[in-house]
Amino acid sequence: MIVAVTPNTITLTTPLHGRGFVDVVVTNPDLQVDTSVDGFEYRRPVVTAINPATSIFAANIPATITGDYFGAAVTVDIGPNAAVVLNRVSEQQVDITLPAYVVGFAHAGLQVFVTNTHDNERGSRTLFSYEPFDVAQIQPNIISHAGNEPITITGTGFDPGVTMTIAGQNAVVAYGTSAQFTATTPALASPSQPVR
Repeated sequence: MIVAVTPNTITLTTPLHGRGFVDVVVTNPDLQVDTSVDGFEYRRPVVTAINPATSIFAANIPATITGDYFGAAVTVDIGPNAAVVLNRVSEQQVDITLPAYVVGFAHAGLQVFVTNTHDNERGSRTLFSYEPFDVAQIQPNIISHAGNEPITITGTGFDPGVTMTIAGQNAVVAYGTSAQFTATTPALASPSQPVR
């Protein structure tokens, strides 16, 4: 649909078409015709990155996909599972919440798919992995029950917003990465209490 015309420019909205190069043909009212061979390219979405690129098995973790040629309306799949699209921010960014991991499917090396709904063109890239939530090590693991001491927790599947308690008392957490964070211990009534 032509929106505006000047002697030097034409503004229009493009018609639906499959991926690839197409000719652009301009016809004047006096029937003069000019053609730009392969003058326009319809492109499928290009997926560049997802942040975070790893997450725990649970659903509803927010993530951002970046790339290019994202249409006005898109759908997103992580491996075989549909994500919830929160906002198509721009042609280069889509905000989603991640789907939960489904037992029986691969959890590492998953493709991130972005599909433009107006033409079903799809782009993908292998970018994402689910990580099991696991605490592997706490250092130091012997501290004073007076509290206010720093400890480091390593493992997998830690997300921003992770919390930690020791004997039911909240530790002060400083998030680091999905594999490590630090915490300041609370004061306890007695020593040798478990960490949760």
